[in-house]
Amino acid sequence: SNGGVSVVKNLTHTTRSLPRSAGVANKIITSSTPINTVQTILNNLNPGDVVEFENGTYTGGIVINRSGTVENPIYIRGRSRDGVVLSKSNGSIIQFQNASNIIIENLSLRGSGVDSHNSASSRGIEFWSGASMQSRVTVRNVTMSGVDVGIKAYREVSEFLAYDNTLVGNNTWTASMIDTNATWNDDGINISGFGNSAFNNTLKGFGDSLALDPQQWATDSVGIHFYRNEIISGGDDGFEGDGAHRNITYYDNRLTNTMTMISLDALFGGPLVAARNISINTGRGPFKLNNKNAGQFIYNNTLIKTDSRSGWGWIQFNNGAQNSWGFRNNIFIYQGAGRLFGIESGGNDVIDFTHNSWYPNANVWWTNSGGSYNNISAAFAGLPAKTPVFSGSTRRHDQDNITEFNPWTS
Repeated sequence: SNGGVSVVKNLTHTTRSLPRSAGVANKIITSSTPINTVQTILNNLNPGDVVEFENGTYTGGIVINRSGTVENPIYIRGRSRDGVVLSKSNGSIIQFQNASNIIIENLSLRGSGVDSHNSASSRGIEFWSGASMQSRVTVRNVTMSGVDVGIKAYREVSEFLAYDNTLVGNNTWTASMIDTNATWNDDGINISGFGNSAFNNTLKGFGDSLALDPQQWATDSVGIHFYRNEIISGGDDGFEGDGAHRNITYYDNRLTNTMTMISLDALFGGPLVAARNISINTGRGPFKLNNKNAGQFIYNNTLIKTDSRSGWGWIQFNNGAQNSWGFRNNIFIYQGAGRLFGIESGGNDVIDFTHNSWYPNANVWWTNSGGSYNNISAAFAGLPAKTPVFSGSTRRHDQDNITEFNPWTS
């Protein structure tokens, strides 16, 4: 619509299919094959090849620098997921340097098993920062253990898929890690670029379990989707959306023991939709909106926070204005001592903040956009009117209510 003129256009389209199952292997790597011979075989792959590792342990990293085609991708797979182990204690186990249309599947990767703190020196799968755009790489049915970093694109990739994987990092849920910066470089799945997805994965023991933009604003992140992932004991953010641009989704994930559910520092317009996630026991706070952000829409999430290091269930310091954003239909239960939540950020002038359920009915602060109040109802009554985004409501906390300490019977 443009003034009095409206034009309607219809588009019919389908999402792409997942890569088909591999055919019969035409190249076999035996368990006695030295790693340099393995590399020679990989250096000579052609579109349509299916190379299969026999069961065994292969020590040393490999580099992928050959490409398949859309119609004839290259498959690199194990005879069995637990029986084939690619092992390397330092550096990357698999590095993509110049490769597209590749499927990695049905094998295990094993790193150092020892945390390297900020060095992040043991890495499972990485995309080389010096490469041109690599596209349509799939990682599925892979078990990864003992690594500091699981899967990381050090520059943009496109149409990347990671699904049905189990990734176990080297971080532990201990004060020496979660109360320091020791985990901050230990990404679980970091896939900056265009049209990438990670779903149905289990991640345990990383810093930022799901992430994008490894160079902090130097890369683009458009059309990236994280859903149905299980995240356990993450030492930093469940999802670090720092540097995201547009069309980002983060939904149906379940998080247990992470320091933050979502970090945005910054979000360049969005929309970013975070919906139907369950986050239990965030160590610092559920949301970290630490820059000028616009376009984050947080809907229908369940958040239960126990103890607090800040004296707040959720505190957002004044690190940048928040505009054109929404927080609706969420359940937020704070079971620690102290105040409920405070948003010191300015802005908040185009906002939907309605239909949420809270516990307890304690202090609410909108320090730079409306004032401080003793409870939810006082905030609703006292906050000035704002312009809504989608809700139609000009009042923050419209239709909010107070739940109970434990609203579930089982």
